[in-house]
Amino acid sequence: MNGYPETSMLNDEQEQAVRVLGHCLITAPPGSGRTKVLEHRAAYLLGNFPDTRVLGVTFTAEAAAELETRIRRLLPGVGNRLICGTFHALCKRQIQGAGQRVVLVDESQQSDLVRCALNAVMEQRDAAELVTVDQAIAFIARQKSTGKPPFEASLRHIILRETHQRYQQLMAQMGARDFADLVLHAVQGMKAGQIQPLNVTHMLVDEYQDTDAMQYAWISQHVHSGITATVVGDDDQSIYGWRNAL
Repeated sequence: MNGYPETSMLNDEQEQAVRVLGHCLITAPPGSGRTKVLEHRAAYLLGNFPDTRVLGVTFTAEAAAELETRIRRLLPGVGNRLICGTFHALCKRQIQGAGQRVVLVDESQQSDLVRCALNAVMEQRDAAELVTVDQAIAFIARQKSTGKPPFEASLRHIILRETHQRYQQLMAQMGARDFADLVLHAVQGMKAGQIQPLNVTHMLVDEYQDTDAMQYAWISQHVHSGITATVVGDDDQSIYGWRNAL
């Protein structure tokens, strides 16, 4: 079977990346056709191997929709053998697939909950204004995206850690999660055997340089389950170091 559309649009290096078997790491600078390589690789796999199911992973919903549209345009008729989405949307899908209800708080609700938790901690420790709400939100996000937060014995860090604990307690009382919980809980669930990896054979990840430690762990859990991964990025281009990209 050869359903992959032959094309002269790709250069030799791109064509090699499209057709290589097994795991694949593609490094390429901006403007070198990285997304084009991913869409052609997806079409090659889907068109030549009838049992293949491809997962496309991106950082924004717009990028995911565009990638899926381009792949389906290149190879119509793939049906549900192709799934594209963001890390968070795909993790939500996994969690719901395990029978868990997902109630998400928005940024405003998160800010209110963190403020409530922080005020309670600072009142108990008589340390008013030592930590701001924004600093607490950033600390919580860093803990959830890295999985291994730095430990400091200062009063400020004690307050931050206790605020995080109280915040999670408030979330649990509401039966809610924040955005970062989606990836964290999906990874924890897969490690515990309570959440299944997505039912695909191949995973294609765009902008790989911007993954954080928990997103990397999510990819790794799928690889450990037998899924073949292709990742593409440019280690000189990362723009999300401020949010813990590796």
